[in-house]
Amino acid sequence: MGKYRLFFRENYNGDNLDTILGELKSKGVSQMQSALILTLELKLSLSDADKALLNSKVWDETKEVTEKFRNDFGNFIDNYDE
Repeated sequence: MGKYRLFFRENYNGDNLDTILGELKSKGVSQMQSALILTLELKLSLSDADKALLNSKVWDETKEVTEKFRNDFGNFIDNYDE
């Protein structure tokens, strides 16, 4: 993980987030790992890092599935009877 944080730190210029996220993804970095990098390197909250990823062009193909999963899981929890 350290090498990906270093890559981010050395290449992010404040205006190229999608490019950097794409490079990280091509290196095999997951969406969750990318969120961790954003929280550590940009000092974003987890919620803000998550929003940045969900709204990025790089992770666009997973947005619908991710949101559906979260909604379904939330509904399950809300309706769970102990």
